[in-house]
Amino acid sequence: MVDARDDDHLRNRIAGLDLLRASAIALVVVYHALPLFSVAPFFPALRWLNGGWLGVDLFFVLSGFLIGDILLRTGVRLGESRILLGFWIGRWGRTLPAYYLFLGFNVLLQRAFFNWPFGSWTGLGPYFVFTQNLTGRIPPFFFESWSLAVEEWFYIVAPIALWALVRVRVGFPAAFCGTLAVMLSTPVLLRELNPGAADTAHGVAQVVVYRFDAIGYGMVAAALLGRYPEFLNKWRRGILGVGLALSAGFYAYLCGANLESSWFSRVVLPSLIPLGFALMLPWAATRDSLGRGRFERWVTAISRQSYSLYLVNIPTSVLVFFLVSRRLPLGYRTVAFTVAIYLVACLLLSAGLWRWFEAPVMQARARFSVFREAAMARKRR
Repeated sequence: MVDARDDDHLRNRIAGLDLLRASAIALVVVYHALPLFSVAPFFPALRWLNGGWLGVDLFFVLSGFLIGDILLRTGVRLGESRILLGFWIGRWGRTLPAYYLFLGFNVLLQRAFFNWPFGSWTGLGPYFVFTQNLTGRIPPFFFESWSLAVEEWFYIVAPIALWALVRVRVGFPAAFCGTLAVMLSTPVLLRELNPGAADTAHGVAQVVVYRFDAIGYGMVAAALLGRYPEFLNKWRRGILGVGLALSAGFYAYLCGANLESSWFSRVVLPSLIPLGFALMLPWAATRDSLGRGRFERWVTAISRQSYSLYLVNIPTSVLVFFLVSRRLPLGYRTVAFTVAIYLVACLLLSAGLWRWFEAPVMQARARFSVFREAAMARKRR
């Protein structure tokens, strides 16, 4: 959900990656519109929208791909503490300001419409350091932050592992492969050792320590594209077809499957879903244009605002439901009206958040010398 590229990302956008990112946020936004359909009799048939939460897995893969590319381009210089610090400033300057802004907004929303889920204000503490779902399911507050915690901890753990290995003079290729192997295997092992998880969707799939492999598959794609560009470029359409087929199958499975106690859904599926998405990357990373028309402009705009859209869509859905949907009679017209309000409001609010908050913050982070030094280290390699 975060655009994990450096400051050149606004000038050198890759249309294929923008398309995947726009598709990911579209899945999430539509999925979170489901409560608005509950006032119509056809609501049970809308189970085919339940797979929309797979958009988050696509975001994980994209983040891993772009972070992996940054780490590979930085190379052995990641062993320098200032370069590592510059990497973190770049990430945290991109993610934390908007996150804390919406943490405060969600406090107001929770107090206005729901019971306070914590015994005291100290219950908010984990949200400030992203431990709200580190080893267990997230509390019923600021629910969408579960995926942000997964990404933030990955941004900490993977670079630290690389930094430590480089510092003890392990060659960077070996350090990268070793870190990646741990990131891919450890979550699978932990999921296997957790047979008591009664709720796969919330008790496993949305817990930090069980999901690093999803981001890791994006890093694998970045490494393979860097190592075998000609081969992957030659077969990119075929690989894309396999990835689309797998992802469509997983989507259908999630719309109809019971994920409460399935070993397959607990241990295997959280790795297979990102694998399917990762297979789309060889095509997406080499797709420079989507036609240069209105469609591409819309895709670019939605992709650029995807983080803002991710933060605003659940609060918007809640507000539309309580302030509009519940006050109107049951029926199809109410659904059409409220869903239209929800979608338009999401787009307008995210555009405003991007223009007047995210973009200025991104410009401000470039003033940190260590961030500029880290960006130059990637370019000089």
